[in-house]
Amino acid sequence: MLERDVLGNVTEIRQAGSNAIEARYEYDAWGGHRVFNAAGVEIYNSATGVVLFGQEHHIGVLNPLRYRGYYWDTDIRLYYLKSRYYDPEIMRFVNADSHEYLSLLGTTGLNLYAYCGNDPINNIDPGGNKFLRQAFRWIGNTARRAGNWLANNVGIDFQTKTYHTWDYQFLHETASGIVTTTSDRPINLTIGLPGNGQWWKLWNYSVGLDVNINGWGAGFGIGGTNSLHLNLGGLGTHGVSINALGRLSYFNKIKCELTGAYAFSRFSLNGPEIALTIALLKKGAAVLGTLKLGFKKLAPTLIIPILLREILGG
Repeated sequence: MLERDVLGNVTEIRQAGSNAIEARYEYDAWGGHRVFNAAGVEIYNSATGVVLFGQEHHIGVLNPLRYRGYYWDTDIRLYYLKSRYYDPEIMRFVNADSHEYLSLLGTTGLNLYAYCGNDPINNIDPGGNKFLRQAFRWIGNTARRAGNWLANNVGIDFQTKTYHTWDYQFLHETASGIVTTTSDRPINLTIGLPGNGQWWKLWNYSVGLDVNINGWGAGFGIGGTNSLHLNLGGLGTHGVSINALGRLSYFNKIKCELTGAYAFSRFSLNGPEIALTIALLKKGAAVLGTLKLGFKKLAPTLIIPILLREILGG
């Protein structure tokens, strides 16, 4: 496994499994270099071309990719840049470039043997014909590394929820089951889907984002169900949600390491049913209040005649 610095120089060769260093490279600005083995002993010097006895087949000597990622020809001690050879000792190409690249601009425009406009720190010449600014190379390398990082760490996770128990109690309900996933990457675009073949339950669809790095992180979902959750390591995932049916829920889920699925449980307050109950109670209270007020108004007309009859003796 080759390790490069920001300039594109191959600086180390490491074992893929253990990450142990097998070889190390040191360069000057023009590409002159030395090669060291894992013990730090110099086994090759480009200035002399001498290989330490017994190290002729060392991976650090056999590897041709070195300065700026160019191909190093050990036999002639020159870099091959696809169209011509470059000599780091004289800091020039060994043959002239095409006359098409002659230019009156700059101090090296008429020198067809010049390497990188005599500025190897800030420029690079990957093809041997036209040098580029290292900034462009850095942008390219950064974009490549970003692409590799995204490919290795970001995924799309389809999460299907299958219910095993469901208990409806008008004002609240409880449920439990399994959530199956399709991605084990630390950062995922999540797509929530209904299970049990109940594709018509639109309130169970959602999209969101989940960050889960070694069990820790957070996420959210929007759609038929809106949710926020925290990933709390060994404590599992805990969160709150509200769906299109007005179910305000607390939920938790814990990963089963054997199957990779999550066991979940949920407690919900049924918003519409609670609102209906409150409305009925208010309506009932209003009706009772009306009856009580009517009784107070009718009471004198009913009680006074009875009292007079008793007083007057019939």
